[in-house]
Amino acid sequence: MDTPLSKKDFVVLMPKMLGEFTEEVLLPAVERIVQTEIAKSEHRMKAWVEERLADLRAEIVLLTRKEDHKVLRLVDMLRAKKLLTDHEVAELLRMEPFPRS
Repeated sequence: MDTPLSKKDFVVLMPKMLGEFTEEVLLPAVERIVQTEIAKSEHRMKAWVEERLADLRAEIVLLTRKEDHKVLRLVDMLRAKKLLTDHEVAELLRMEPFPRS
């Protein structure tokens, strides 16, 4: 049978045992938990950023289409006043970002 530890032995061994437990069990477990939470946070952050970027892209396309409609109207007005030839109108309408045939 094991003999019980004396108080002196306990005081000497306990810090060593706690240190080993901390290094071998506690710290690796905490590290796994932290890494898992960091990965989850990174995933949520990435999803949020991608969603915001998609919203911004949609807004930019919408604003660009509005401007494109203004340009189309201006081209029509200039053609009606015979300030643009049919060739020039066709060339303008083929231009990006929203080419027309």
